[in-house]
Amino acid sequence: MQQPVNKGKSIDFCLSVPMAAQLQKVTEIVEQNHIVPAIDSHVFSIKQANEALQLVAQGPITGKVIIRL
Repeated sequence: MQQPVNKGKSIDFCLSVPMAAQLQKVTEIVEQNHIVPAIDSHVFSIKQANEALQLVAQGPITGKVIIRL
């Protein structure tokens, strides 16, 4: 489901059921290639979720934005 956000940007939500074999293969690729995701310096609480979404909408950001539950 795609939700419209300011400035022509959108946030996509996707739910899926992972399969063990696929997760194992992805794990192998990540570990072999030392892949580390870029994480933005901002960490938000669940109460600050709207602020997190505003940050993403304003962009650019330096990586994934974390919302702690």
